[in-house]
Amino acid sequence: MKVWLTIKNFKQMFAKIKAIFPFEDMESYFVPIGPGNRSVSGLLYNSFRARHDASKQERGIIPKKRNVKKTEAQQPLVIPQNIDVIRQRLIHRSEPWPATIVDWKTTFDFRRKEIMSLKLAEVLKRWPKFQHKNGTEMIELDFECLYPGKTSILFEEWKTFSEKIMTAAGAKADKDKTGSSEDMIAIFSTSEDSPVYNISVLKALIYLLPGPPRKKSEHGPHRVAHILQYITFTCNVMDKVKEVAESLKNDLKPFVIVATTEDLPVKFYLSVYDALFEFDTFLGALDVLFQTFFVLNIPYPTQLNSFYVFMQKFFYKIKLEGDPILDRITKMIKLLDFTRL
Repeated sequence: MKVWLTIKNFKQMFAKIKAIFPFEDMESYFVPIGPGNRSVSGLLYNSFRARHDASKQERGIIPKKRNVKKTEAQQPLVIPQNIDVIRQRLIHRSEPWPATIVDWKTTFDFRRKEIMSLKLAEVLKRWPKFQHKNGTEMIELDFECLYPGKTSILFEEWKTFSEKIMTAAGAKADKDKTGSSEDMIAIFSTSEDSPVYNISVLKALIYLLPGPPRKKSEHGPHRVAHILQYITFTCNVMDKVKEVAESLKNDLKPFVIVATTEDLPVKFYLSVYDALFEFDTFLGALDVLFQTFFVLNIPYPTQLNSFYVFMQKFFYKIKLEGDPILDRITKMIKLLDFTRL
């Protein structure tokens, strides 16, 4: 008997799925409108909407979409038949680690499909290895699948880039007469041998980039400090994570923590949802931070949009449909002799 896919019978359909795959959760397949959820979501609903729109297009009720260049979501998926068995291994097993890596690579297409349709909290629940102690390796593996050959590009070009960006920022500070401010002196006085030198380079880049609409008190060096909210300094790492997470509330984004104390060396951490990963260098944390936005399909924070667009286009050479056109970024790269857009 033919069964029509409708919102009314989603619960019945999930009961049949649950009987075959007992580890599945209802929230992954159907989340109705309710407190904290303004719209229907889940895999069943996504399938329903796709069929519903296709039916309307065939009947001429809505125009068919024009042929466009294939995007990531339109590429054919390769999903193994035993996907549920493999996914359960990834949830409950970590050793031997090489076998876990093989399972992770095998499930990339299936995982990507879920990432593009589910909320971040649900994705991390279904793929907890993202928050495993080796979770950054999983992020880098998925980024390599998305954009082959780009996982080490930041390290290869950073030194030359940092020299030019510091020179350009110094020239702008002299022109704007802000070079004598306390914030700018701190940027230019940091030694290249310092473990936090690359943070000064990052501040110099943000100083040069266009920013979002701001108050009168948030210009020049003050704007740099205002935009750089995802980097924090603290003596107690876990307390700072909780503080920042609470301030961001429902708009939680990945961010870097730079922990400094008088007695201990500087430590760098990347916070991704409930996980905290330690890095030897700031640049290592920054690299995985950028990759996390793409791997987990997280929108750029509004305050840092121009910064991430610059990173995306210059270092990683990633061009996407719908990218904002920021003329000042293009001009700035050309001015620095970086013309590989």
